[in-house]
Amino acid sequence: MLLSDYTTTQLILCNNDSFFQRMFFFRALVQVCNHIHLEYVRLHSGMRCFCVPLSKCDEVVSWDVLWLCCPILLTTNSHYTFILGCFGWLMRLAQLLRKQLDQRPALMGCLKRRTTDTNYHPHKKPFRPSKMGIKNHEITLNRAESKLCGLLDQCTSRLRSSANQDLDSLTLRIAGGWVRDKLLGVESNDLDIAISSLTGQDFATRFSQYLHEHRKEQLDRKRDGQEKAEVFQLGKIATIEARPDQSKHLETATTTFLGLDLDFVQLRSEEYGDQDSRIPSAVSFGTPLEDALRRDITINSLFYNVHSGAIEDHTGKGLADLEAGLIRTPLPAEHTFKDDPLRLLRCIRFATRFGFELDSDIISAAKSEPIRVALKEKISRERVGTEVDKMLKGRDPLSSLKMIEDLGLYNLVFSPPLSLQDTPLESSLAVQTAEWLARLLRPSAAPSDPALPPNISKLLPQSVALSRRLFLACALVPYRLLKAKTGKKQVWAGEVVLMESLKDFFLLLYITRSLFGMENTLS
Repeated sequence: MLLSDYTTTQLILCNNDSFFQRMFFFRALVQVCNHIHLEYVRLHSGMRCFCVPLSKCDEVVSWDVLWLCCPILLTTNSHYTFILGCFGWLMRLAQLLRKQLDQRPALMGCLKRRTTDTNYHPHKKPFRPSKMGIKNHEITLNRAESKLCGLLDQCTSRLRSSANQDLDSLTLRIAGGWVRDKLLGVESNDLDIAISSLTGQDFATRFSQYLHEHRKEQLDRKRDGQEKAEVFQLGKIATIEARPDQSKHLETATTTFLGLDLDFVQLRSEEYGDQDSRIPSAVSFGTPLEDALRRDITINSLFYNVHSGAIEDHTGKGLADLEAGLIRTPLPAEHTFKDDPLRLLRCIRFATRFGFELDSDIISAAKSEPIRVALKEKISRERVGTEVDKMLKGRDPLSSLKMIEDLGLYNLVFSPPLSLQDTPLESSLAVQTAEWLARLLRPSAAPSDPALPPNISKLLPQSVALSRRLFLACALVPYRLLKAKTGKKQVWAGEVVLMESLKDFFLLLYITRSLFGMENTLS
């Protein structure tokens, strides 16, 4: 279905399609659009569909082309046909050219233009970190954080004064992302409490007991009229067991307090009996330095001392890298990635999230064959899919896809199905398509293009979920015309990539519902 100009609608199908087939197709298109509550442009017929007119055209659209098309935007002279296909599970961008697809390489020049601003997320402004906290090495606590730290300090003092000599040096530190975000001026409600001489479960239980006693003391004082009672209660404590095969080497206790999500875990030190193994032979209590060196990147290795309020940078690199905008590993990158190969993808995610640069050591390690093999064979596809999902829902999905392609990781992340019947197109097409999508989502951030009609961004998705699907569609462009086998069925290869490489069950559910609604209409 096309718009022949900006005011007239036309439904043009292949010559061998009957009138009834055309009508059923149109009804199916409209039903799916309405079913998933998506609206981009209202046609003069009153129907809603995914068509965006870019110029006058008289192309013929076949069902197969609409079904298989993934985002692709190419130009030939001044003729455009820009279609947002609604049938399936993605809003697919496609352009049907007068020339054949085998002539496409001659048109690649128009896709090589770069934009000056790579942060195209529809609802999020470019990240501009505050350097005040970094330079002053200070963190300002909000009310909930201040109350939590005060109670943690009081609980620790009581435990230190107990008869147990092992607790004399008990120290609590907030670790990881919360410290980084607070220094950058970003609020965070996810706190990891690192404990020096107790396990996470043990301390969480004692802290809950302390709060119960504190509550009784407060109520007694209120009853005596001494002061106003301030009562606090810890949420239910849950335990996440250690899973060394998934690179989670420590048991973690999780709970909530005043709207904050808390994870309690011990400082760790690891020993490896086999140098080639990524699973430690022993995990024990460690020093802050040993724990910091085991973190994924230096800006995540900072600590906030609950008792003194001081920022602790035991690697000596975290604060400097945070101020310089550098993603670097505490240990040599190959050593860090050997511990958990997924950290390579985490480096990409944090780099694009904050607009930071990757250290050259990380880039070299990404090309190391042992690391690439470990990422492919030793990391579950669910974990890979989770990282990709966070990238695509983040501030700069375009840069994430570009970095994956630049580091040669495309086939490791979006792994081709074993039953693929042909060779995928070049992975660079995914990035080139994403660049055009980014130009459409945020035209104000890109150089002006007279070929694009004004206000086109108003016709495109304005939510994180829809933007994610579009960028995911861009990532699957190399598979746009390929099929793979699942059992006895032939399906689009991109569907198998979603199912097997990314384990994106939510999106597969979305596919199933959309197709079910379409089939009901056609029947």
